[in-house]
Amino acid sequence: MTETSAPVKPARLIINGEAVDAASGRTFTTMNPATEEPICAVAEAGAEDVDRAVQAARAAFDSGPWPKMKPAERQRILWKLGDLILANADELGRLETLDNGKPIFESRQIDVPMVAGCFHYFVGLGHQARAARRCR
Repeated sequence: MTETSAPVKPARLIINGEAVDAASGRTFTTMNPATEEPICAVAEAGAEDVDRAVQAARAAFDSGPWPKMKPAERQRILWKLGDLILANADELGRLETLDNGKPIFESRQIDVPMVAGCFHYFVGLGHQARAARRCR
């Protein structure tokens, strides 16, 4: 078994913070383009699933904890998300390589750090915006 060929668990949809099957129960098989072998079954979202996800996201945005948080707390959470992406870079890079067939080095050393860097960058923009408001 190579670095990128370890088994992958079937993938479910994440709706309202929970892993769920598609309402239809349908799945599709995602394939490794480098080997043309199946990676795993993935829940096939349909219109009902999209509607449930949008409703859950809207409810969370309107009445969940996020809109009540101070900006500094939101920034702390986004920074931690970037850190968690880096902490799991090996696994995320492996999955990225399996899914698209690119070299593991590129997924692990370039793509994953770039994703984490986006979260860290936008936290910094929040700091800049707050500082700019104070200077007015």
